[in-house]
Amino acid sequence: MKRLGVMLAMTAAIVACNDRQTGLTPSSDCDRYLKCLSEVAPERFAAELKLYDSQSACWSSDDARTRCAATCVAALSTLQQQSPGACQASADGGGVDASVTDGLIADATVAPPIAAIDLLVLIDNSYTMERAQTTLRDNIGKLVDALAPGGTLPDLHIGVISTDLGVPYQVESCQNSDGGELQSKPRLAGCKGPSDAFISHSANGVVNVDGVTNPLTAVRDALSCISALGTTGCGFEMHLQAIAQALSSQVNPGFRRSGAVLGILILSDEDDCSAKDMKIFDPAASQTEWGPLTSFRCFEYGIKCDIDDRTAMGPRKSCKPRAADDPKNHLHPVENYVKLVQGIGGPGRTVVSVISGPTHLVQVNLIESMPQLAASCSGPNGSAVPAIRLEAFAKGFGADGFFANFCNADWSPALTQFASALRSKLK
Repeated sequence: MKRLGVMLAMTAAIVACNDRQTGLTPSSDCDRYLKCLSEVAPERFAAELKLYDSQSACWSSDDARTRCAATCVAALSTLQQQSPGACQASADGGGVDASVTDGLIADATVAPPIAAIDLLVLIDNSYTMERAQTTLRDNIGKLVDALAPGGTLPDLHIGVISTDLGVPYQVESCQNSDGGELQSKPRLAGCKGPSDAFISHSANGVVNVDGVTNPLTAVRDALSCISALGTTGCGFEMHLQAIAQALSSQVNPGFRRSGAVLGILILSDEDDCSAKDMKIFDPAASQTEWGPLTSFRCFEYGIKCDIDDRTAMGPRKSCKPRAADDPKNHLHPVENYVKLVQGIGGPGRTVVSVISGPTHLVQVNLIESMPQLAASCSGPNGSAVPAIRLEAFAKGFGADGFFANFCNADWSPALTQFASALRSKLK
Protein backbone atom coordinates (compact mmCIF):
# COMPACT_ATOMS: atom_id res chain seq x y z
CA MET A 1 0.00 0.00 0.00
CA LYS A 2 2.85 2.36 0.81
CA ARG A 3 4.38 1.62 -2.60
CA LEU A 4 1.06 2.40 -4.28
CA GLY A 5 0.85 5.70 -2.43
CA VAL A 6 4.32 6.64 -3.60
CA MET A 7 3.44 5.79 -7.20
CA LEU A 8 0.24 7.82 -7.07
CA ALA A 9 2.15 10.79 -5.70
CA MET A 10 4.69 10.45 -8.49
CA THR A 11 1.96 10.29 -11.13
CA ALA A 12 0.38 13.42 -9.73
CA ALA A 13 3.76 15.16 -9.80
CA ILE A 14 4.24 14.26 -13.47
CA VAL A 15 0.82 15.66 -14.32
CA ALA A 16 1.64 18.81 -12.37
CA CYS A 17 4.91 19.04 -14.26
CA ASN A 18 2.90 19.44 -17.49
CA ASP A 19 1.06 22.50 -16.17
CA ARG A 20 3.82 24.92 -17.08
CA GLN A 21 3.51 28.66 -17.16
CA THR A 22 6.07 29.46 -19.85
CA GLY A 23 3.80 29.00 -22.85
CA LEU A 24 6.14 26.43 -24.43
CA THR A 25 4.74 23.05 -25.38
CA PRO A 26 5.83 20.48 -22.77
CA SER A 27 8.13 17.74 -23.99
CA SER A 28 6.54 14.31 -24.00
CA ASP A 29 10.07 12.88 -23.94
CA CYS A 30 10.59 14.19 -20.41
CA ASP A 31 7.19 12.93 -19.29
CA ARG A 32 8.04 9.43 -20.57
CA TYR A 33 11.43 9.60 -18.89
CA LEU A 34 9.90 10.63 -15.55
CA LYS A 35 7.30 7.88 -15.75
CA CYS A 36 9.98 5.31 -16.42
CA LEU A 37 12.18 6.67 -13.63
CA SER A 38 9.30 6.41 -11.15
CA GLU A 39 9.10 2.69 -11.96
CA VAL A 40 12.78 1.82 -12.18
CA ALA A 41 14.48 4.17 -9.72
CA PRO A 42 11.89 5.95 -7.55
CA GLU A 43 14.60 7.11 -5.15
CA ARG A 44 15.90 9.44 -7.87
CA PHE A 45 12.50 10.73 -8.96
CA ALA A 46 12.18 13.78 -6.72
CA ALA A 47 15.60 15.15 -7.69
CA GLU A 48 14.99 14.63 -11.41
CA LEU A 49 11.50 16.15 -11.26
CA LYS A 50 13.04 19.43 -10.09
CA LEU A 51 14.98 19.60 -13.36
CA TYR A 52 11.78 19.56 -15.42
CA ASP A 53 9.13 21.26 -13.26
CA SER A 54 7.44 24.56 -14.11
CA GLN A 55 10.32 26.57 -12.63
CA SER A 56 12.99 24.73 -14.58
CA ALA A 57 15.28 26.60 -16.96
CA CYS A 58 14.36 23.86 -19.46
CA TRP A 59 11.22 25.73 -20.43
CA SER A 60 12.70 29.21 -20.61
CA SER A 61 13.29 29.15 -24.37
CA ASP A 62 12.96 26.95 -27.44
CA ASP A 63 16.70 26.22 -27.43
CA ALA A 64 16.61 25.16 -23.78
CA ARG A 65 13.56 23.00 -24.43
CA THR A 66 15.33 21.25 -27.32
CA ARG A 67 18.40 20.50 -25.18
CA CYS A 68 16.39 19.19 -22.23
CA ALA A 69 14.09 17.08 -24.36
CA ALA A 70 17.12 15.48 -26.04
CA THR A 71 18.60 14.93 -22.57
CA CYS A 72 15.42 13.08 -21.56
CA VAL A 73 15.64 10.91 -24.70
CA ALA A 74 19.16 9.78 -23.81
CA ALA A 75 18.30 9.36 -20.11
CA LEU A 76 15.33 7.14 -20.98
CA SER A 77 17.54 5.06 -23.25
CA THR A 78 20.02 4.63 -20.38
CA LEU A 79 17.27 3.48 -18.02
CA GLN A 80 16.09 0.91 -20.54
CA GLN A 81 19.63 -0.39 -20.98
CA GLN A 82 20.11 -0.68 -17.22
CA SER A 83 16.75 -2.43 -16.77
CA PRO A 84 16.01 -4.50 -19.90
CA GLY A 85 12.29 -4.88 -20.45
CA ALA A 86 11.39 -1.94 -18.25
CA CYS A 87 9.32 1.01 -19.44
CA GLN A 88 8.59 -0.49 -22.83
CA ALA A 89 5.12 0.99 -22.81
CA SER A 90 3.97 4.42 -21.73
CA ALA A 91 0.95 5.03 -19.54
CA ASP A 92 -1.32 5.29 -22.59
CA GLY A 93 -0.13 1.94 -23.92
CA GLY A 94 2.08 3.36 -26.64
CA GLY A 95 5.53 1.96 -27.21
CA VAL A 96 8.59 3.90 -26.11
CA ASP A 97 11.33 4.21 -28.72
CA ALA A 98 14.19 6.29 -27.36
CA SER A 99 15.62 6.90 -30.82
CA VAL A 100 12.44 8.32 -32.33
CA THR A 101 10.81 10.92 -30.06
CA ASP A 102 9.43 14.36 -30.88
CA GLY A 103 11.62 14.43 -34.02
CA LEU A 104 14.63 15.54 -31.98
CA ILE A 105 16.60 12.44 -32.82
CA ALA A 106 16.50 11.19 -36.40
CA ASP A 107 14.42 8.21 -37.42
CA ALA A 108 16.79 5.24 -37.37
CA THR A 109 14.89 3.33 -40.07
CA VAL A 110 17.47 2.68 -42.79
CA ALA A 111 16.54 2.25 -46.45
CA PRO A 112 18.53 0.09 -48.89
CA PRO A 113 22.02 1.49 -49.58
CA ILE A 114 22.34 4.24 -52.16
CA ALA A 115 25.51 5.48 -53.86
CA ALA A 116 25.71 8.74 -51.91
CA ILE A 117 27.58 10.24 -48.96
CA ASP A 118 26.21 12.50 -46.22
CA LEU A 119 29.16 14.14 -44.47
CA LEU A 120 28.71 15.99 -41.18
CA VAL A 121 31.64 18.16 -40.10
CA LEU A 122 31.63 19.22 -36.45
CA ILE A 123 33.96 22.10 -35.56
CA ASP A 124 34.71 23.31 -32.04
CA ASN A 125 33.98 27.04 -31.99
CA SER A 126 35.19 27.85 -28.48
CA TYR A 127 37.71 30.62 -27.82
CA THR A 128 40.90 28.52 -28.16
CA MET A 129 40.21 27.26 -31.69
CA GLU A 130 41.26 30.13 -33.97
CA ARG A 131 44.53 28.62 -35.23
CA ALA A 132 42.99 25.18 -35.61
CA GLN A 133 40.08 26.51 -37.66
CA THR A 134 42.52 28.31 -39.96
CA THR A 135 44.47 25.08 -40.45
CA LEU A 136 41.29 23.16 -41.17
CA ARG A 137 40.20 25.69 -43.81
CA ASP A 138 43.64 25.46 -45.42
CA ASN A 139 43.47 21.66 -45.52
CA ILE A 140 39.79 20.87 -45.99
CA GLY A 141 40.26 20.85 -49.76
CA LYS A 142 42.37 17.71 -49.38
CA LEU A 143 39.37 15.95 -47.90
CA VAL A 144 37.20 17.01 -50.83
CA ASP A 145 39.87 16.04 -53.37
CA ALA A 146 40.24 12.60 -51.74
CA LEU A 147 36.48 12.11 -52.17
CA ALA A 148 36.95 12.70 -55.91
CA PRO A 149 39.64 10.40 -57.30
CA GLY A 150 39.88 11.25 -60.97
CA GLY A 151 38.25 14.62 -60.30
CA THR A 152 34.64 13.42 -60.02
CA LEU A 153 32.74 13.75 -56.75
CA PRO A 154 30.02 11.29 -55.75
CA ASP A 155 26.46 12.26 -54.88
CA LEU A 156 27.31 14.27 -51.78
CA HIS A 157 25.83 16.34 -48.96
CA ILE A 158 28.22 18.24 -46.63
CA GLY A 159 26.96 19.99 -43.53
CA VAL A 160 28.88 21.93 -40.89
CA ILE A 161 27.86 22.24 -37.22
CA SER A 162 29.42 23.65 -34.06
CA THR A 163 29.88 22.24 -30.57
CA ASP A 164 27.83 25.09 -29.08
CA LEU A 165 24.58 23.99 -27.45
CA GLY A 166 24.75 26.63 -24.73
CA VAL A 167 23.69 25.93 -21.13
CA PRO A 168 20.50 26.94 -19.29
CA TYR A 169 22.39 29.29 -16.95
CA GLN A 170 24.09 32.68 -17.16
CA VAL A 171 27.53 31.44 -18.16
CA GLU A 172 29.86 33.52 -20.33
CA SER A 173 29.61 32.65 -24.06
CA CYS A 174 26.95 30.03 -23.30
CA GLN A 175 23.72 32.04 -23.36
CA ASN A 176 22.96 31.17 -26.99
CA SER A 177 22.90 27.86 -28.80
CA ASP A 178 23.39 26.69 -32.37
CA GLY A 179 21.17 23.75 -31.47
CA GLY A 180 22.85 21.33 -33.87
CA GLU A 181 21.63 23.40 -36.81
CA LEU A 182 23.76 23.39 -39.96
CA GLN A 183 25.93 26.49 -40.33
CA SER A 184 26.00 27.67 -43.95
CA LYS A 185 26.66 31.39 -43.65
CA PRO A 186 29.69 32.63 -45.64
CA ARG A 187 32.14 33.87 -43.04
CA LEU A 188 35.10 34.95 -45.15
CA ALA A 189 35.19 38.06 -47.31
CA GLY A 190 34.36 37.35 -50.93
CA CYS A 191 33.60 33.63 -50.54
CA LYS A 192 30.44 31.83 -51.62
CA GLY A 193 28.48 29.40 -49.50
CA PRO A 194 25.70 27.04 -50.59
CA SER A 195 22.20 28.27 -51.39
CA ASP A 196 20.82 25.73 -48.89
CA ALA A 197 21.73 24.84 -45.30
CA PHE A 198 24.29 22.33 -46.60
CA ILE A 199 26.50 21.83 -49.66
CA SER A 200 24.94 19.55 -52.24
CA HIS A 201 26.65 17.89 -55.21
CA SER A 202 24.38 15.67 -57.27
CA ALA A 203 25.43 12.54 -59.12
CA ASN A 204 25.36 14.49 -62.40
CA GLY A 205 27.59 17.30 -61.07
CA VAL A 206 25.03 19.95 -60.09
CA VAL A 207 26.22 22.02 -57.11
CA ASN A 208 24.08 24.40 -55.04
CA VAL A 209 26.64 27.22 -55.19
CA ASP A 210 26.01 30.18 -57.48
CA GLY A 211 28.29 30.83 -60.44
CA VAL A 212 29.78 27.34 -60.62
CA THR A 213 32.12 26.48 -63.48
CA ASN A 214 34.01 23.62 -61.82
CA PRO A 215 31.91 21.51 -59.39
CA LEU A 216 34.94 20.14 -57.50
CA THR A 217 36.41 23.60 -56.95
CA ALA A 218 33.00 24.96 -55.95
CA VAL A 219 32.51 22.31 -53.26
CA ARG A 220 36.06 22.74 -51.98
CA ASP A 221 35.78 26.53 -51.77
CA ALA A 222 32.27 26.51 -50.29
CA LEU A 223 33.31 24.14 -47.50
CA SER A 224 36.28 26.33 -46.63
CA CYS A 225 33.96 29.35 -46.74
CA ILE A 226 31.44 28.03 -44.19
CA SER A 227 33.98 26.34 -41.89
CA ALA A 228 35.18 29.59 -40.33
CA LEU A 229 32.79 29.33 -37.39
CA GLY A 230 34.68 31.75 -35.17
CA THR A 231 35.58 31.40 -31.51
CA THR A 232 32.63 32.82 -29.58
CA GLY A 233 30.96 29.48 -28.81
CA CYS A 234 30.33 27.96 -25.40
CA GLY A 235 33.39 26.55 -23.64
CA PHE A 236 31.36 23.56 -22.43
CA GLU A 237 31.46 21.71 -25.74
CA MET A 238 28.77 19.08 -26.35
CA HIS A 239 30.06 17.37 -29.47
CA LEU A 240 28.05 14.15 -29.31
CA GLN A 241 24.76 15.78 -28.39
CA ALA A 242 25.22 18.30 -31.21
CA ILE A 243 25.69 15.41 -33.65
CA ALA A 244 22.57 13.66 -32.34
CA GLN A 245 20.50 16.81 -32.82
CA ALA A 246 22.04 17.60 -36.20
CA LEU A 247 20.95 14.23 -37.60
CA SER A 248 17.33 14.94 -36.77
CA SER A 249 15.14 15.57 -39.80
CA GLN A 250 13.29 18.27 -37.87
CA VAL A 251 16.45 20.18 -37.01
CA ASN A 252 18.05 19.84 -40.46
CA PRO A 253 15.43 18.70 -42.99
CA GLY A 254 16.77 17.21 -46.20
CA PHE A 255 20.36 16.74 -45.08
CA ARG A 256 20.34 13.12 -44.00
CA ARG A 257 19.27 10.63 -46.67
CA SER A 258 18.38 7.18 -45.46
CA GLY A 259 20.61 4.65 -47.20
CA ALA A 260 23.46 7.07 -47.88
CA VAL A 261 26.89 6.47 -46.34
CA LEU A 262 27.18 8.59 -43.20
CA GLY A 263 30.47 10.31 -42.41
CA ILE A 264 31.22 12.29 -39.24
CA LEU A 265 34.35 14.40 -38.84
CA ILE A 266 35.07 15.97 -35.44
CA LEU A 267 37.69 18.66 -34.81
CA SER A 268 38.21 19.87 -31.24
CA ASP A 269 40.86 20.66 -28.65
CA GLU A 270 38.64 19.50 -25.76
CA ASP A 271 36.65 16.41 -24.86
CA ASP A 272 32.90 15.95 -25.09
CA CYS A 273 30.70 17.32 -22.29
CA SER A 274 27.23 16.16 -23.36
CA ALA A 275 25.53 16.52 -20.01
CA LYS A 276 22.47 14.65 -18.83
CA ASP A 277 22.47 16.76 -15.66
CA MET A 278 22.66 20.45 -16.53
CA LYS A 279 23.39 21.28 -12.91
CA ILE A 280 27.08 20.74 -13.59
CA PHE A 281 26.95 24.11 -15.38
CA ASP A 282 25.12 25.93 -12.57
CA PRO A 283 27.22 28.86 -11.30
CA ALA A 284 25.24 28.77 -8.04
CA ALA A 285 26.05 25.11 -7.36
CA SER A 286 28.27 24.62 -4.32
CA GLN A 287 31.92 24.62 -5.36
CA THR A 288 32.66 22.50 -2.31
CA GLU A 289 30.39 19.82 -3.72
CA TRP A 290 30.78 20.31 -7.47
CA GLY A 291 34.20 21.96 -7.78
CA PRO A 292 35.01 25.23 -9.60
CA LEU A 293 32.87 26.07 -12.62
CA THR A 294 35.43 25.18 -15.29
CA SER A 295 35.78 22.50 -17.95
CA PHE A 296 37.29 20.31 -15.25
CA ARG A 297 33.74 19.48 -14.20
CA CYS A 298 33.30 17.71 -17.54
CA PHE A 299 36.36 15.60 -16.80
CA GLU A 300 35.45 14.91 -13.17
CA TYR A 301 31.86 13.91 -13.86
CA GLY A 302 32.44 12.21 -17.20
CA ILE A 303 35.74 10.32 -16.80
CA LYS A 304 36.93 7.78 -14.23
CA CYS A 305 40.63 7.10 -13.65
CA ASP A 306 42.68 5.19 -11.08
CA ILE A 307 42.57 8.33 -8.91
CA ASP A 308 39.07 9.72 -8.54
CA ASP A 309 39.71 12.77 -6.38
CA ARG A 310 39.87 16.36 -7.63
CA THR A 311 42.13 17.38 -4.72
CA ALA A 312 44.84 14.90 -5.73
CA MET A 313 47.23 16.40 -8.28
CA GLY A 314 49.41 14.44 -10.66
CA PRO A 315 49.10 11.82 -13.39
CA ARG A 316 46.05 9.64 -13.94
CA LYS A 317 45.98 6.15 -15.40
CA SER A 318 43.35 3.75 -16.76
CA CYS A 319 41.03 6.62 -17.66
CA LYS A 320 37.76 5.83 -19.42
CA PRO A 321 34.26 7.29 -19.71
CA ARG A 322 32.21 6.79 -16.57
CA ALA A 323 29.68 3.97 -16.72
CA ALA A 324 25.98 4.82 -16.90
CA ASP A 325 25.41 3.44 -13.38
CA ASP A 326 28.37 5.31 -11.85
CA PRO A 327 26.88 7.66 -9.19
CA LYS A 328 29.37 10.37 -10.22
CA ASN A 329 28.43 10.21 -13.88
CA HIS A 330 26.57 13.32 -15.04
CA LEU A 331 27.16 12.94 -18.80
CA HIS A 332 25.28 10.82 -21.30
CA PRO A 333 26.99 7.45 -21.89
CA VAL A 334 29.14 7.44 -25.02
CA GLU A 335 27.73 4.07 -26.06
CA ASN A 336 24.27 5.62 -26.39
CA TYR A 337 25.56 7.94 -29.08
CA VAL A 338 27.44 5.13 -30.83
CA LYS A 339 24.25 3.05 -31.02
CA LEU A 340 22.22 6.03 -32.17
CA VAL A 341 24.60 6.96 -34.98
CA GLN A 342 25.04 3.33 -36.04
CA GLY A 343 21.28 3.00 -36.22
CA ILE A 344 20.97 6.11 -38.37
CA GLY A 345 23.87 5.22 -40.66
CA GLY A 346 22.99 1.57 -41.08
CA PRO A 347 25.13 -1.56 -40.73
CA GLY A 348 28.66 -0.95 -42.03
CA ARG A 349 27.65 2.38 -43.60
CA THR A 350 29.07 4.85 -41.05
CA VAL A 351 32.61 6.24 -40.81
CA VAL A 352 33.81 8.47 -37.96
CA SER A 353 37.05 10.45 -37.72
CA VAL A 354 38.11 12.47 -34.68
CA ILE A 355 40.98 14.96 -34.61
CA SER A 356 41.52 15.85 -30.97
CA GLY A 357 43.80 15.52 -27.94
CA PRO A 358 45.65 12.19 -27.55
CA THR A 359 44.83 10.19 -24.44
CA HIS A 360 48.22 8.72 -23.58
CA LEU A 361 48.98 11.49 -21.07
CA VAL A 362 46.37 12.45 -18.46
CA GLN A 363 47.45 14.75 -15.67
CA VAL A 364 45.72 17.08 -13.24
CA ASN A 365 47.52 20.25 -12.16
CA LEU A 366 46.64 22.94 -9.64
CA ILE A 367 46.36 26.30 -11.42
CA GLU A 368 45.29 29.36 -9.42
CA SER A 369 44.01 27.08 -6.64
CA MET A 370 41.80 25.15 -9.08
CA PRO A 371 42.25 21.67 -10.55
CA GLN A 372 42.93 21.75 -14.27
CA LEU A 373 43.36 18.99 -16.82
CA ALA A 374 46.77 19.41 -18.42
CA ALA A 375 47.22 19.46 -22.18
CA SER A 376 48.31 16.12 -23.60
CA CYS A 377 49.94 17.74 -26.63
CA SER A 378 50.92 21.07 -28.14
CA GLY A 379 51.81 22.10 -31.66
CA PRO A 380 51.35 24.71 -34.37
CA ASN A 381 47.57 24.44 -34.12
CA GLY A 382 47.53 25.00 -30.35
CA SER A 383 47.29 22.57 -27.47
CA ALA A 384 44.65 19.98 -26.64
CA VAL A 385 43.54 18.05 -23.57
CA PRO A 386 42.96 14.28 -23.70
CA ALA A 387 39.70 13.54 -25.52
CA ILE A 388 38.81 10.30 -23.75
CA ARG A 389 35.10 10.30 -24.57
CA LEU A 390 35.66 11.30 -28.20
CA GLU A 391 38.24 8.55 -28.64
CA ALA A 392 35.80 6.04 -27.14
CA PHE A 393 33.16 7.27 -29.59
CA ALA A 394 35.49 6.68 -32.56
CA LYS A 395 36.49 3.25 -31.25
CA GLY A 396 32.83 2.32 -31.02
CA PHE A 397 32.82 2.07 -34.83
CA GLY A 398 35.64 -0.46 -34.93
CA ALA A 399 37.64 -0.40 -38.16
CA ASP A 400 35.44 2.47 -39.39
CA GLY A 401 36.47 4.76 -36.53
CA PHE A 402 39.66 6.86 -36.70
CA PHE A 403 41.42 9.10 -34.19
CA ALA A 404 44.22 11.55 -35.06
CA ASN A 405 46.40 13.81 -32.94
CA PHE A 406 45.14 17.40 -32.89
CA CYS A 407 48.70 18.66 -32.47
CA ASN A 408 50.04 17.07 -35.65
CA ALA A 409 51.30 19.81 -37.96
CA ASP A 410 49.71 18.12 -40.99
CA TRP A 411 46.14 16.83 -40.87
CA SER A 412 46.04 15.76 -44.51
CA PRO A 413 46.81 12.07 -43.73
CA ALA A 414 43.85 11.92 -41.34
CA LEU A 415 41.55 13.71 -43.80
CA THR A 416 42.51 11.57 -46.79
CA GLN A 417 42.25 8.35 -44.75
CA PHE A 418 38.74 9.38 -43.69
CA ALA A 419 37.73 10.23 -47.26
CA SER A 420 39.10 6.94 -48.59
CA ALA A 421 37.11 5.01 -46.00
CA LEU A 422 33.96 6.86 -47.05
CA ARG A 423 34.59 6.16 -50.73
CA SER A 424 35.11 2.47 -50.01
CA LYS A 425 31.58 2.23 -48.61
CA LEU A 426 30.13 3.22 -51.99
CA LYS A 427 31.26 -0.01 -53.60
